[in-house]
Amino acid sequence: MKNAILKLKGDTDLKDEVIDIILSDSEGYDDIKDFFHDLRCQSGFISELTYYNQTHAFYDKFYSDIEELRQDFEDSIGEPINIRGDLKNFFAWFAFEEVANQIYNELYE
Repeated sequence: MKNAILKLKGDTDLKDEVIDIILSDSEGYDDIKDFFHDLRCQSGFISELTYYNQTHAFYDKFYSDIEELRQDFEDSIGEPINIRGDLKNFFAWFAFEEVANQIYNELYE
């Protein structure tokens, strides 16, 4: 499965980073589907995005990709995203989870 995920790299810097984090954080899993399940069910599951300084750095580094993702998402739902809490933290997690969802869909659907 690692090779299948690596083949998904190259679209955006954000997606490449999410893939790298998934590969790193899923090492202890026998089945990567279990990792994706845990990601969907557990808050704060990604160690690289635990603290505000980490989520703020992630947001700043991938701002352009996150903005494009936000705009596409808002266009698809027909309304603005309701931001809860710290803006950079919110959008860092939004972007990570949205891209991880896209990766899952590319792998399994």
